[in-house]
Amino acid sequence: MWEIIFKFLALSFVAFTSIGLINPKWIRDKKTGKIPKRSEIAAGGILLAIISMGLANYLTAKVEPNDPNVPQKANPKVVASQAKDDEIEPWLKTESIVTFPKGELLV
Repeated sequence: MWEIIFKFLALSFVAFTSIGLINPKWIRDKKTGKIPKRSEIAAGGILLAIISMGLANYLTAKVEPNDPNVPQKANPKVVASQAKDDEIEPWLKTESIVTFPKGELLV
């Protein structure tokens, strides 16, 4: 839930920055009437967007445990491929290579 909020905030900061860069008069201070510089608008908006996306990525990151004693979840794609390999019968069996027709070694 929080990651969605932070991603939306990052998108709104980018939109705010682009609007401010197009026409800085739209975001002037209402009390003093001071118009911010375009460099301030760009740096502030991009910085806030980066911070918001960083928080969203931090909240959605999944850390895998490195402890070998902790049971790991199996990847379904790997399990499916192993099941297919177990079902396939080889066309050439090792017993037919090792055994001889008369049961004795020719020296």
